[in-house]
Amino acid sequence: MHLNKIFSRRFNKYQPKTKGKVLHLQNLSTQKHKIKKQYNFKKKSLIFLNKLKIWSLVTIIIFCFFLVFISSFFRIKNIEPLRSNLSVDFSEIELMLSNEIIGKHIFFLNTNAVSQILKKNFPQWKDITVKKKYPASIILKIKTYDIIGQVLINIYEERENETVKIQKKVTINELGNIAYQELINKNILNIEYTKILKSHPVTGDNLIPIKHLTLFQNLHQELLENYELSTSKIIYFPAGQEVHFNVKQFILWFDLSQTLKIQLEKLKYALVSLDKTNLEYIDLRINNRIIYREKTWNQKK
Repeated sequence: MHLNKIFSRRFNKYQPKTKGKVLHLQNLSTQKHKIKKQYNFKKKSLIFLNKLKIWSLVTIIIFCFFLVFISSFFRIKNIEPLRSNLSVDFSEIELMLSNEIIGKHIFFLNTNAVSQILKKNFPQWKDITVKKKYPASIILKIKTYDIIGQVLINIYEERENETVKIQKKVTINELGNIAYQELINKNILNIEYTKILKSHPVTGDNLIPIKHLTLFQNLHQELLENYELSTSKIIYFPAGQEVHFNVKQFILWFDLSQTLKIQLEKLKYALVSLDKTNLEYIDLRINNRIIYREKTWNQKK
């Protein structure tokens, strides 16, 4: 035993010296164990995270399914009309919408189809737009027809066993329908309707056919631009298909059943040939003739 120690010392004495680090084999198994332990931990953590993601996704899907298909969160509860015109009555259209769409799911509502149905059922409005307002409201926007005329009408009214004729002013839109009552605007046509009505008209009733109303507008513009004649009043005779335009100091008579082009050509000739300051009216209705009447002495006065 003593000899072995001596021999070992002598052997080590002649071994080459090194400055490098020594890796002891007994530590190798320990390091392998640590690496394997870390790997297993990361693997388990990754599996846990993947399971957590899956469960979170499933939970979100279930929640969304409940929210969309079962919950009342996205079911329509309110109808919000946009009132650009305070005179517009939304009650009828709101009632119809309430019966049709309240309680339905907002995601599955076809707003274009609803708009088309409303336009068909309420032709008195120029345009009807339905839009979604999440989570549970519908916005209803109605565009009205432009007001183009104020009409003085005559109505027979029964009062205490007698019939009385009364006068009333109403307004009409571009379709010739009564819009709303007692509106006074200097920038619209001033029309007198000569036919006596048997009952009071209501909003939406057609008073003047659209073809005649279009003629009134065109004629009003034509007289102003090409003849420098400003119209103060239009007198409409629906039974006789006739209209009178009060311009400046005299009245022009037109036949609505004939083309206006020929009647305007006769007017051009009459204005050149006649003394405009001395005229009561010019009748342009008769073919190939111009009939006129001069003012009497009392009228001149």
